[in-house]
Amino acid sequence: MGIEAELRAEFDRWERVETKVFNVLPYVLLAIGVLISVLLPIWRVPVHLPAVLTLSAGILVWTFWFHTLHPEWHRNGPLMGLYYTGLMVLTACLVAVAPWYGLFAFIGYPQAFHYLKGRWRYVGVAATSVISAVAYLGGLAGIQDENMWAAWAALSVIITVLAGAFSRIAEQSDQRNLKQKQALAELHEANTRLEAALEENAGLHAQLLVQAREAGVLDERQRIARDIHDTLAQGLA
Repeated sequence: MGIEAELRAEFDRWERVETKVFNVLPYVLLAIGVLISVLLPIWRVPVHLPAVLTLSAGILVWTFWFHTLHPEWHRNGPLMGLYYTGLMVLTACLVAVAPWYGLFAFIGYPQAFHYLKGRWRYVGVAATSVISAVAYLGGLAGIQDENMWAAWAALSVIITVLAGAFSRIAEQSDQRNLKQKQALAELHEANTRLEAALEENAGLHAQLLVQAREAGVLDERQRIARDIHDTLAQGLA
């Protein structure tokens, strides 16, 4: 296997891994949140379990319908914008009553860059950061009880700036990877054309050798015929 083929295989392998992680990550994070919700009452931590489980089920159905069941919708910008908005609203409601679902809120970052376009991606990053700030401060009730609205606003700005910077770096990295994949595709196409040309040249070379061999045999036959004719002519003379 050549270097070009190895690089293409490596890109394809990482792309398959990333796709699998991206596809299952929402369900893994949601399952962790549900597990924590079920276990917390054991330690007598108050949990609005009916509300939490209802919202979790709503997110599960919403995500499964758009994210998993209909992959053909993923390139439909307005439709996936609706999906992302609904996901963030449900996540915000869930984090407000169960701050440990801030772990699930992380899914807003990769999905923003996968499903949103242009500057809307950073709007999604900002929305995710605002929701995450609520989780870090103990949920909506904790912010209200301690009057931490200013802290929530400041933390939201800080998280948004940091997440936006990292997201920009990730976006540039994806663009470089895309250019490298395109370059590898072009190199593969050029190599394919070169191999086809070499095969054609080899065929032409073999054909020329056959023709040259046939021409040599014909010349030799003509030379022998001339020699015989000359010999006969001399004998008759």
